[in-house]
Amino acid sequence: HNEGKRLNTMMRANKEDCQEVHAGVEAEEEYYRRRRVEYQEHMERKREKERVKHELKESVAQLNRARK
Repeated sequence: HNEGKRLNTMMRANKEDCQEVHAGVEAEEEYYRRRRVEYQEHMERKREKERVKHELKESVAQLNRARK
């Protein structure tokens, strides 16, 4: 309990430092949020590309069967 009181006292005394740390944490969280969205978009494009490749392969196979 005393640790918490001491920490709160220190945090009030170093409010400016705490704000800087908080701003740094917020910036880091935003960075990782953007990276997660970029990764999700990348994986979505990759899945779509694989789906189109598969459809093309199936279409070529059907065309070859129809030619015979």
